[in-house]
Amino acid sequence: MKTPGHKITCVICGGTYEEYGNNAWPVDKGTCCDMCNSMIVIPARIKKAFDHGNKD
Repeated sequence: MKTPGHKITCVICGGTYEEYGNNAWPVDKGTCCDMCNSMIVIPARIKKAFDHGNKD
């Protein structure tokens, strides 16, 4: 259980954040901050979904 004010380190950028964080898969294992989630993780998931269907 997280305590108020508890800082968590983002596995992608190394910055700290509070609250719950986001699953960093497929970029890394662990949790990441909201900024890395929106700028890095979500685009990587979209790319992975589109690349998965393109088997030439």
